[in-house]
Amino acid sequence: MRRTVGSAYDALCVLAGTVLPEREVLERATRLRELVTGDALFRVGERHPTVFAVTRGVVRLVYETP
Repeated sequence: MRRTVGSAYDALCVLAGTVLPEREVLERATRLRELVTGDALFRVGERHPTVFAVTRGVVRLVYETP
């Protein structure tokens, strides 16, 4: 059975296998970011205090050399 994920909270609940507490706190701290083919989600060496949840599509991992 395929599950549809509508928000970051929903995605984390699916991964956890249970309903998580404090939905409002998480939703205030999240933002939607839509990318088009070829856009970089982040680059090597960048620091992000972030969790990324891909709800549609795929992410390609690329190793860049100088």
